[in-house]
Amino acid sequence: TDLVDATEAAAPAADGNEDTAAPAVPAAPKLDRQAGESARAFAGRIFESVFTQDVERLLAMDSLWKTRAKPTPLHLANLVPDLGAVDMASPAEDLAPWSVADSARAFVGAIA
Repeated sequence: TDLVDATEAAAPAADGNEDTAAPAVPAAPKLDRQAGESARAFAGRIFESVFTQDVERLLAMDSLWKTRAKPTPLHLANLVPDLGAVDMASPAEDLAPWSVADSARAFVGAIA
């Protein structure tokens, strides 16, 4: 599934020549729910786009990580192996800090 909207127009060139027009700012990911896509599959695709693909893209920019720690991409399948069993139940103790897996379950449950 293509998450990027490639229909963005190019920015006009400073000299008015369309042949030398600079490309537009990269299009935002197209994260619309697809026809026939289940809510859980949609939530999983959003999660992977934001917490896996975007992080991996940023990791490729070495200059960002000279003075700070590199982030770790999160993979939903590792955090929530059974996506079909996700519900909106909060962790056992409401005031306890949530784990990354608890947060991933809440994310999917909120969308699904």
